[in-house]
Amino acid sequence: MDEIAHVDPHVEIERLEARIEELAAKLESCRKFVLAARLAIALGGVMLLAGVFGLIRFELMSLSTAFAALLAVSWCTGRTPAPPRRRPPS
Repeated sequence: MDEIAHVDPHVEIERLEARIEELAAKLESCRKFVLAARLAIALGGVMLLAGVFGLIRFELMSLSTAFAALLAVSWCTGRTPAPPRRRPPS
C-alpha cells in the first residue's frame, strides 16, 4: 500500500496511457486476425458445399484444404471447447 501512495499521479497516468495505446494496437491486430479467420472458415465451408453439390471435384488436396481451413481456423479463434480449469486447493 505504501508504494502506491508514493507514486506521482502524473507519472502513473502517463504509464496507464502508454499501456492503453499498446493494448489498442494489439486489439486492432486481433481484429484483423479474426476477420481473416472468418474469411477462411467461409471459404472452407463454400469449398465443402461446392464439392457436395458437384461444382468442384472431390480431390484429396481440395478436400483436405477445406477441412484444414475449417478446423485450424476454428481452433485458432477458440470455437472448440476449452479444457477444464483446475480449481485452486482449498
